[in-house]
Amino acid sequence: MSSKLLSSKDWKNRKFHEIALVKMGQSPPSATYNNQGLGLPFYQGNKDFGLKYPNKTIFCSGPKRIAEEGEILFSVRAPIGDINIAIEKSCIGRGLSSISMRNGNNDFLYYLLKFNSNKIKSFFETDGTVFGCLTKDDLNNFDILVPENPIEQKAIAKVLSDLDDKIELNNEMNKTLEEIGQALFKRWFIDFEFPDENGNPYRSSGGEMVYSKDLGKEIPKGWKFGKLGDYVILVKGVSYKSEELSKSENALVTLKSIDREGNYNKDGLKEYVGKYKDEQILFSGDIVVAHTDLTQKADVLGKPAIIREDSNYEKLIASLDLAIVRPKSEHITRPFIYHLLKTNTFHNHAIGYANGTTVLHLNQKAIPDFEFVVPSFTVTQTFGEIINKITLKLQDNELQSEYLAQIRDSLLPKLMSGEIRVPLEASQ
Repeated sequence: MSSKLLSSKDWKNRKFHEIALVKMGQSPPSATYNNQGLGLPFYQGNKDFGLKYPNKTIFCSGPKRIAEEGEILFSVRAPIGDINIAIEKSCIGRGLSSISMRNGNNDFLYYLLKFNSNKIKSFFETDGTVFGCLTKDDLNNFDILVPENPIEQKAIAKVLSDLDDKIELNNEMNKTLEEIGQALFKRWFIDFEFPDENGNPYRSSGGEMVYSKDLGKEIPKGWKFGKLGDYVILVKGVSYKSEELSKSENALVTLKSIDREGNYNKDGLKEYVGKYKDEQILFSGDIVVAHTDLTQKADVLGKPAIIREDSNYEKLIASLDLAIVRPKSEHITRPFIYHLLKTNTFHNHAIGYANGTTVLHLNQKAIPDFEFVVPSFTVTQTFGEIINKITLKLQDNELQSEYLAQIRDSLLPKLMSGEIRVPLEASQ
């Protein structure tokens, strides 16, 4: 069996083992797993993968197979072909292989594998079904086209990695901006250190506090006890059938659109041709909350996300796994609601309203019953103005990252096939 590959004067078809070293993962005993940071980060498969580098959630104190820093992580169990880079020495389980370039050009290897990922899948396809896993021999014997000159390999990798690095920088910046927003919320609405009329922290500057019997604590004068149901409108998402998930100008925002940190993920969109109500249509800035959770520790249940505009679709519609949360009036703004729902206090409250075993569902009363301190109109408005500026920067970074990703994705096949050649000095 052989794959059809392009040829070029100074590019050659090679067996994969000629250019790379493949190391297959091996899962250690489950007793060695922990989430306290003991040992090495443990990765079992593509579920642990981030954009370019894996997400550390589980550690292993007794690793069997180790990926060294900079080696390429390649998933070898269905779905096969997902790729990340080991940012540090790590333990890898059976779902992964760790691959390194014989000449040390691992950055080039990362993009070479990304370009060839679909070819590898199709190469090991039988009767339309991809094998459940790839063996070391499968990978070693795969035919792959590469430039012979290691300097050209470095030049290609640099063009693509510069784009990815900027995307990663934007993601890190957005993470920091999100943390700033949440820290500001805590300081203003939990610690009560919002600016007074002189711009000084209210509580520590002697701002008047009054005791609330309902909340059992002191709160700023003029603030009051409230339940979220008095200030927001809830809209249930649409119930749909699998046959309604078909090519369309509309898309469902699904449970996968909310990550474990409570951030919006466009990869969770599913094209949809079914019916929906007008109130189930989502607009940029709308807040959705996860009403279903498939994780073992209720990591997503009750987590909010802010909808972003998507030029690929005419309409975005909330799915049944989500609830739309909209303010009833200007007194409680969307920025305030979003950050209130992101607090650990609300998440713990939501877990207390969870039903189910394998699949958790959030009780319809969870959001309306949540008790909180209702701030003054002036403070919520000022907070909203600050957060809206942060949100604009977040959106600018996201749009720039999408544009850079489009450039990268259009360059990848051209650079990796030799259609576009880069100056060798580009590797510097």
